[in-house]
Amino acid sequence: MFGFETVAKTGSIESYLNGDQDDLLQNIGAEYTYTMSEGVEFSAGTNYNLDSEDLTPTVGLSFNF
Repeated sequence: MFGFETVAKTGSIESYLNGDQDDLLQNIGAEYTYTMSEGVEFSAGTNYNLDSEDLTPTVGLSFNF
């Protein structure tokens, strides 16, 4: 099985496309990351599965200390 993922990043936005040898384009998605203060990051993104037509949003908050 052969799979791939292409990632592009500009500033705080990262987007991707992925698939495999049987289905070249399965998922597309993007994520925005905002650094609130030293060691605290907020992220929000979404993934869209082209086969099942499922939209999956994500929200995250991370702390580093």
